This record gives sequence, structure tokens and C-alpha cells, in this order.
Amino acid sequence: MLTYAVIFIAVALVLFAVEIFVPSGGIVGFVATMSLIAGIVCLFWVDQTVGLVGLLLVLVLTPFAIGLSVKIFPNTPIGRRLTLRDHQSAESPYYDRNLEETEGKLVGQTGVAAGWLRPVGTVKVDGRRIPCRAETGSIEPGTTVRITAVEGMEARVRPVESVET
Repeated sequence: MLTYAVIFIAVALVLFAVEIFVPSGGIVGFVATMSLIAGIVCLFWVDQTVGLVGLLLVLVLTPFAIGLSVKIFPNTPIGRRLTLRDHQSAESPYYDRNLEETEGKLVGQTGVAAGWLRPVGTVKVDGRRIPCRAETGSIEPGTTVRITAVEGMEARVRPVESVET
């Protein structure tokens, strides 16, 4: 029985490692948990003391394993895709360096909302599409807006008040 316990626990450890790197919707994690439980049951069949030691080790080491996986996951290729870290670096093709360089020139300019700003969306200014955030709730498409500030890679906008003469 001890051999089966070691095999079940080893399979559980491998499957938990696979769960970190392969998105399976929790299926691999569930199978790993069932394997771990089967391993602990086998340890109890060997001896009650061995089973209790195995159970305590699992209960003590599980939080450390979860913490380690949370620390490692964002650095995996899938973790970088899910957290969009690839798209936020300066080397990324999605990074708009021109927005930072023309920060002072954009403030005060007017543009047109390219779609709904709820509150995040896109504004067209001089033919350029600029990511923005509305300062005042949502703004309908086609509304003329004025850029009030640029923060990082995002412009802050508000609707232009129409003045009747």
C-alpha cells in the first residue's frame, strides 16, 4: 500500500505543476486533488500514524505551494497572456510611444468619440485613434470631446460644451 500512496502523491504533485502551466478549467487540478486524497487514504491503510503525518504535511505545505504557484504563474507564457503583461511593455507593438511623446500637445485638443466611452474607449484626434477615459460617466459615439490630461498611455477626456450664439 505504501507504494500506491507514493505513486498517488507523486502523480498529484506532477498534476498540480501541470495545472499551473496548462489552462484546463480546473479539471487537472481536480484530478490532482483526487489523487492526493487517494494517496493519503493509502497512507492511512499502511498505518494510522503515517496517515496523520502525511495529512499534516499536506495541510501545512498546501498554502506554501499555492503561494509559490501564484508567484510563478504570472511569469509563464500563459500567465503573461492572461495578465496582458506582454502588451504593456515598451517593446510591444501595442505600446504607443507617440502618446507619451506628444503628451503636452494633446492636452486641450478636441476629437470625436469613436465608440461608446463607458468610461474607457477610443477617441479620434487628427485621424489618430487614442485610448482614453471619460471623466464624466459615459459618452455617446460621435460626441466631440476635449482632452484634459494624459496619464501614461491613456488620455482623459470630457465632452465639449456646445455654446449657442
